[in-house]
Amino acid sequence: MNTEDPDYRHIEKTYNEGSNDYSGHFAKPHDYIEPERRQFVERLPAGSKVLDCGCGPGMDTERFSELGYDITSIDLSDSFVELTKKRVPCARVLKMDMRYLEFQQRALTVFGLLSAFFT
Repeated sequence: MNTEDPDYRHIEKTYNEGSNDYSGHFAKPHDYIEPERRQFVERLPAGSKVLDCGCGPGMDTERFSELGYDITSIDLSDSFVELTKKRVPCARVLKMDMRYLEFQQRALTVFGLLSAFFT
């Protein structure tokens, strides 16, 4: 992970500082993106792998996990990674910068992406 990037450090610090407030405010998945989530889900085969980029406190990770998807979640913030792990213990949750994805090639066979730009 490119931790020398000043943008990275600023973003990480900002999200870590606000993670508890954000998590409390958005305790449930956003209702306003439910129509887009349904459209997204309709296009995915059952049991598909879903990547939740910028998972925040795990609200979308939780929803996709409840729907039976194989979810991997990433976030830049240590605080959000820990909140998501507590919220969805069965999900793979990693600290990672979405600008520099660090997955082995085989791990990316059937990933879908929705959450990063709706939350």
